Amino acid sequence: METQFQSALERLRASNHSRDDEAVAEVLKDLELTTVEAGKWPAGFFDELEGLLKDQSFLLSLKNSWNLLYFINNNWEQLHHTTRNRSVRC
Repeated sequence: METQFQSALERLRASNHSRDDEAVAEVLKDLELTTVEAGKWPAGFFDELEGLLKDQSFLLSLKNSWNLLYFINNNWEQLHHTTRNRSVRC
């Protein structure tokens, strides 16, 4: 299952480089299902998502980048309580 999460991160990064806006929404939709199937995010997964949030080219060049925030919000329970208390600085 961790491989699916890693693959999704790679696809998100590739979408950023190619500016493939539709792929971003598709990957995050797939991640929703993967999260439900796995029951939890693998260690370090949120840190990788946070890295994308801090990448201005991801946020500003892809109109579907807001879906990443929506995905995190929908899966807030996946975050460890200390991570929930940490602020994300973009």
